[in-house]
Amino acid sequence: MQERLHSLPICFQSILISSSWIPNLNINLLQLRFKSAGSVVAIVEMQSKILFEDNTLIGTTIKNSFEVDGGELVLSNLKLEFENNNERRVSNLVNFGELGGKLLVLKTSIEQVITDGDRPLFGDGLASEISLTNCKFNQVRIDHNGTSNIADNIIGSGNVYIQDCSFVEVENALMGGVVNGLNSNRNLSVVGSLFKSCHNTKHITERVPNKKYHTDILSGDAKFTDDTFEDCSSQDFGGSISFKSDGNLKLGDVRIRRSTSYGGKGGAIYFQGNGQLTIGDTTLKECKSLGSQVGQGGVIYIEGSGIHKFGDVRFSDGSALGQEISEGGSIYAKGGQNKFSDVSFSKDRIGQFYQEKSIP
Repeated sequence: MQERLHSLPICFQSILISSSWIPNLNINLLQLRFKSAGSVVAIVEMQSKILFEDNTLIGTTIKNSFEVDGGELVLSNLKLEFENNNERRVSNLVNFGELGGKLLVLKTSIEQVITDGDRPLFGDGLASEISLTNCKFNQVRIDHNGTSNIADNIIGSGNVYIQDCSFVEVENALMGGVVNGLNSNRNLSVVGSLFKSCHNTKHITERVPNKKYHTDILSGDAKFTDDTFEDCSSQDFGGSISFKSDGNLKLGDVRIRRSTSYGGKGGAIYFQGNGQLTIGDTTLKECKSLGSQVGQGGVIYIEGSGIHKFGDVRFSDGSALGQEISEGGSIYAKGGQNKFSDVSFSKDRIGQFYQEKSIP
């Protein structure tokens, strides 16, 4: 059964549409306006589906607008309208119940907003699947008042798919700002997307303060295809990608430029784990690993016993600089099997490749 509700010339103050009323129901909400006062607009349950297309949420703080518990929610061209343009706050637009569910976000642009604390814009660890397609996120900041900077090990069981999206000046993009890309037993896939001047304020360990990553995956597999990273930085490890997992990390047709780790390990990529690292058809330029004491892996830092494959990879102008130790202008590898095919290095400082065979 399918119902449609659209083009009404009114603004709903509070409305609740629940697909639990009729199992396996499809509901389409088109071109409507909802005034957000913390009330739930729609609940999607029991394998039902709600399409929320060309609709507008209105409020000072827009939050907790949807709940998904076993159903599927599609947000297409979602618009946010703020009553106070100087106080543009968004918090946790979508909550998931114990049954999980699917969230698809399409053709949506969100810019110049402040998110509250540790709550991502879309979803949480209970989601079965989250997909972002043709979306733009620009200047998404986090209000850190009363918020811990320590990264929680969020145990998620769902896949996260991101395709043809752009993230510009976004804080904690895949680590709780827009979505949580931290999956314990599923996959993160990022295709055809841009990350520019992004950063992350989460700590992975408490011994190094004020960490700023762009992307951090604590568990599971991750795959980046036809993606671009520009001017991303980290006060800790991995200026663009920090991967800590026994899963697999794969990069193909990826471009990383001017990426910096101020923690001193992996100016562009930090890989720690016993899974497989595969990098192909990738260009890495002007990346730096700058540590107060140790600088290792100006472009890539690897630590683990797995297989690390490089094919058709171009390194240029990488540097690793520490006050006491400087090793591996392009790559620092600690353990594992490193295999190279058609790899070029140019203008790299402090040597191109440094390998430490043993892992304590």
